[in-house]
Amino acid sequence: MLYNFFVWGNGNMNKKMAVRIISVLCVLFILSYNLAKLAESKKDTSDGANIDLSEIEEIGNKNIADVQKNIDEGKTEKNASDGLTENTSGLISNPSQYSADEILQKVQNGETDYSKIFQDTLIVGDSLVEALSLYNILNSENTMGKVNASLYVLDSLSDSIIAYHPKTLILHYGENHVGGSSQEYIDNFITFYTSLIKNFQEKIPDTRIVVSSIFLPSEQGLVTSPHLKSVPLFNEGLEKMCRELGVEYLDNSSLFSGDNSFYEPDGVHLKKMFYTDYWLPFMAHELNLI
Repeated sequence: MLYNFFVWGNGNMNKKMAVRIISVLCVLFILSYNLAKLAESKKDTSDGANIDLSEIEEIGNKNIADVQKNIDEGKTEKNASDGLTENTSGLISNPSQYSADEILQKVQNGETDYSKIFQDTLIVGDSLVEALSLYNILNSENTMGKVNASLYVLDSLSDSIIAYHPKTLILHYGENHVGGSSQEYIDNFITFYTSLIKNFQEKIPDTRIVVSSIFLPSEQGLVTSPHLKSVPLFNEGLEKMCRELGVEYLDNSSLFSGDNSFYEPDGVHLKKMFYTDYWLPFMAHELNLI
């Protein structure tokens, strides 16, 4: 009809010109239609989340809710395949089916022993870790502890730890760094710790890295060593660091709930019973080592 109109209605217009005009009008019509649909789409979503049109094109005809469900399920499946779940604090852990008390009972009954439970684990730290070998609780090849050890000692041990290539690496440092409560002091500690952990992540990426929180002193410990009052501030920094690095944070605070029977007289160091009856079964449970 348009063709007849342009050709018959205007004797001076040839057929080629008519075809060109009709083609242009068709393009303009299609463009106007698409612009109207796009405006309508934006209007429909103006009260909700902004939508990336390029993502919609990739999704095609899939339902948005179904896509989000698949993403969430994918995350869950990945965590499950890694043997990890997210607990209420947001930290990554997958506790053992056995409670700490049940694990302790198994050890005391002779069903297992700590050397077997921690056979693929290397625990590195200060004198509080050295006690594990001094008390003959764990084999010496599963611990690297030294009196007054700091992160500088950990730095010097890095090559040995990397060569050992443990399945699980538990790091316990901080008591010998706690000396001030200023944020700058804490930040320096965390910055140095972060650099050391990143080195392990690069050199032994398949090793499970766990950062143990600094042990809390007793009331007597705070009297003899008042600077330890800032331990909770350092532990807050350690937990944040672990979140940012994607490593596990072992929060030991629940072990220090007013029971002073396992402290040495200085209120800082700990008796053998702390390790055998509390810390090791607690770690075995939290880290699912049995």
